[in-house]
Amino acid sequence: MKLGFAVLILAGGVAQAQPGHIATEIDVAHRDVPLPVHVWYPTDQRDPVTRLGGNAVFVGAPVVEDAQSLGDPAPVVLVSHGSGGNAANLGWLANALTDRGVIVVAPNHPGTTSGDSLPQRTVMPWERADDLGAILDWLKRAPPEGLSPDLDRVGVLGFSLGGHTALRVAGARVSKSAFIAYCEGNIGLECQWLADGGADLTAIDATRYEADDRDARIEAVIAVDPALAQAYTAESLGRIDVPVLLINLGDPETIPAGVDAAAIAPTIPGARHLYVSGASHFSFLGRCTWLGWAVVGLSGEDPICADPGPRARADIQAEIATAAGAFLSDVLAR
Repeated sequence: MKLGFAVLILAGGVAQAQPGHIATEIDVAHRDVPLPVHVWYPTDQRDPVTRLGGNAVFVGAPVVEDAQSLGDPAPVVLVSHGSGGNAANLGWLANALTDRGVIVVAPNHPGTTSGDSLPQRTVMPWERADDLGAILDWLKRAPPEGLSPDLDRVGVLGFSLGGHTALRVAGARVSKSAFIAYCEGNIGLECQWLADGGADLTAIDATRYEADDRDARIEAVIAVDPALAQAYTAESLGRIDVPVLLINLGDPETIPAGVDAAAIAPTIPGARHLYVSGASHFSFLGRCTWLGWAVVGLSGEDPICADPGPRARADIQAEIATAAGAFLSDVLAR
C-alpha cells in the first residue's frame, strides 16, 4: 500500500474526480463546545457536485458530499487553518491532496476561526494542538463510516497560526518572554491585532504556552508562513525528529518577520525551506470571486484577494500543493 501511495502522490496534475467530503462535530475533553471537523477523502463517485466554501467572496472548491469512499487504507494529513480562517476555505489544498490518495482532516479551531476569532484565545495555542490530538483519537476510535485512515502514516500541514500548530505537535516550544519582546518592537500581522483587541500578553499562561505538546503519532510536518517565528526556543527546534518542510509565501526580502521561517530553518535538523516567488501571506486563502475582489478592495480591509505580482493565485497554489505532495510522498510512503 505504501508504494501505491507513492505512485498516486507523485502523479500530481489536475484532479480527475472531486473528493468526497463530510462535515461533522466531535466532542473533545479539552473544550466546552464540540469541535467542527471537515473530512475530504478519495472517491470515484462523480456527482452530485457542490462547491464547499463558496460564497460572495470566495469561489470555493468542488466536492461530492457524503460520497462513497474507495475504502482503501490511506495516509492522513491534518490541516490547521490560520487565525480567523476556516477549514472549508482551504478546500483547494484538500482537493489536491485527496487526488493523491490522502485523507485530509481539518478542524475549525474554536476561538480562532471565522466568526469566532478572539485575541484572548489566539494566545492559547495549546488548544489547537489538543484539537489535532483529539482528532487522531477520534479517527482511531470511530472513524467516519467507510474510511480506513492509516494512523501509522500521519502528517500535519498548517498555515500561519496553523503553521505554529503543526510545529508545536512536532515538539517546537515557544517562549512567552520572547514573544512579548517581539511584539513590543514590531507591529506585524498579529501583534497589532492582539493589541487592538485588548489582549494582555503578560497574562498569558506561561506554563501552558511554553509546554511541550509533541504528539508522537505525527510523522511529517509542513508549516506555511508559521506564526511565532521569533518566539521558538532553539533547544526545542533542535530536538524535532520528524521531517519538516517550511514554506514562505513570497521572496526572501518580502516575508514579514513574524512568519519568516528563515529564523528557524537552520535549527531544525534536516528541515527543508522554500520560498514561493510572487506570492504573499494571503495567497494561501481560497480564490476570490469578482465580487469578492470588488468588496474587499473597497473595504480597506486586509487584501485577502490580491496577490503582489502577475502570478495567478491558482498558479501559486498549484506550486504549493505540488511541493507539499512531493514532501509527503518522500515521508509517508516509506
